[in-house]
Amino acid sequence: MVMKKSGSYIFLLVSIVIALYSCSDMNDMHDEYLAGGERIYIGKIDSLKTFAGDGRIKLRFWASDPRAKAVGFYWYPNNDSLFVDINHTSSTESFEVYIGGTSSTKTISEGNYTLKVITQDDKGHFSIPFEKIINIYGDRFRSTLVNRVLKSFVYQVSDASLSLTFSGPINDKEIGIEISYTDKDGTGKTLVLADTEVTTPMKLLNVDKTKPVSYRTMFHPEPNAIDVFYASSKTITIP
Repeated sequence: MVMKKSGSYIFLLVSIVIALYSCSDMNDMHDEYLAGGERIYIGKIDSLKTFAGDGRIKLRFWASDPRAKAVGFYWYPNNDSLFVDINHTSSTESFEVYIGGTSSTKTISEGNYTLKVITQDDKGHFSIPFEKIINIYGDRFRSTLVNRVLKSFVYQVSDASLSLTFSGPINDKEIGIEISYTDKDGTGKTLVLADTEVTTPMKLLNVDKTKPVSYRTMFHPEPNAIDVFYASSKTITIP
């Protein structure tokens, strides 16, 4: 019992010494911190949604801190940036900005980037960065696209109808098919069908078989993409 008490006293003494040393050390660190000036951070953006496109991207973000008056976007490896002013009317209000494309003053090449987003108030205070990986698509992605297979077609002279039988979707990025032809009245027709609308077989009426009939498959590189990418147009030769 005596040994246990002695051990307890020793442990208590060591704990007190460590605590006193730690307090002294923390005070020294705090003094150094105050000497350099206290750093103030404002709230970072709450969330960010990205909508990939062809040489561009749309960013939708929420910044509920009313102190935030501007937002800076930095992307790497290009080491470029874009700044926009924001004006809050509601804590749940969303904001949108484009990088690349005709709606933006910036251009961005196809590739993968690290995007850092920082809010700023009117006193020069910044937020901690919000970081996300973004993808920009273009000709490299387009060059990988192939058309859905046309398994067979039948042209009926009696009613000038063309029946097309397609295989299933190429992959989960495919969103539909665009078919172009000219009718017997000389009017050009373009039929855009979502994947769910592509029946097998599908029938086109009043088709002028002496004029080109073509189709191309449509793709979204990501589920919420803002631009449609097309495989190269494929001509159907009707004998």
